[in-house]
Amino acid sequence: MEARIKFLLSIVSTEEAKVALRAGVDILDVKNPAEGSLGGHFPSQIIAIRKICPSGVKVSAAVGDIPNKPGFVSQAAWGLCFCEVDYIKIGLWGIRSVRDAIYLVQKVSETIRSYKKKKIKLVVAGYADAYKIKAVDPLKIPFIAREGNADVVMIDTARKNRGNLLTYLTIQDICQFLDNARKYNLVTALAGKLDKKCIYTLKNTEVDIIGIRSLACEGGRIKGRISFKKVHHIKQLLCR
Repeated sequence: MEARIKFLLSIVSTEEAKVALRAGVDILDVKNPAEGSLGGHFPSQIIAIRKICPSGVKVSAAVGDIPNKPGFVSQAAWGLCFCEVDYIKIGLWGIRSVRDAIYLVQKVSETIRSYKKKKIKLVVAGYADAYKIKAVDPLKIPFIAREGNADVVMIDTARKNRGNLLTYLTIQDICQFLDNARKYNLVTALAGKLDKKCIYTLKNTEVDIIGIRSLACEGGRIKGRISFKKVHHIKQLLCR
């Protein structure tokens, strides 16, 4: 039985990509955890991973936990377009105001949409623990994405060693986020050091995508590597 919720797995290498493909992961999310929650990876790695993926498997790549520098972030997003990814993800780390966030998302969206070779979707991520890093309120991300002409909204966590998504947000908060996103016709994603209990809880919402790395790793999310057994088990959890 196929899962209604799509399984996004964050990976760092072609070796991890092969494990993910064997386990039936829906979206391969290329990032560098050593550089942050949504750490950007090297173009060579992203291209290599894209090359080994069947056309039906989507590839996502993170620009990073971005500062409030629309020109800089747009340049980075433009480079990712040439890696032939399906999703480009930006994390609104260094932005405090909704107005600034909308402007940046608009500029990145304009950049991505000017790439004519393929349709690439823009993912806008906020942080459940935004108050700890003085970032924009995560519950305002759907409005920001709608005004900025993005396609997907995500809530993640900034500090991976200090709790998970449900440490900082109630299920009522998450449902409000999802309801607002659906109202704006946005695809939704949830991540943030999710454990099995979180997965069971979030399965009862109508989220479109669940993102995982820590739970799939042996040896930690940064220095460790994903395990086929763990990835397969997570896939089964999503299918139940």
